[in-house]
Amino acid sequence: TGKSIAILKGHTDWVFGAKVLPDGRILSWSKDETLQIWDGKTGKSIAILNRLWRNGVGPIHMVPLGE
Repeated sequence: TGKSIAILKGHTDWVFGAKVLPDGRILSWSKDETLQIWDGKTGKSIAILNRLWRNGVGPIHMVPLGE
């Protein structure tokens, strides 16, 4: 329908991208140098990886386990 189903609040700078994981969680990365994992049903942050990269997190590529 094009309508928002949730607003994920937590990043403090531009969000570069987001991906829905196979289990329904959402992975997002930002110029604020964090990567966050969100509960896809509630929109709440589950985990934050802080300050692991300078000037933001670059592209994210997913590889299924076992491949």
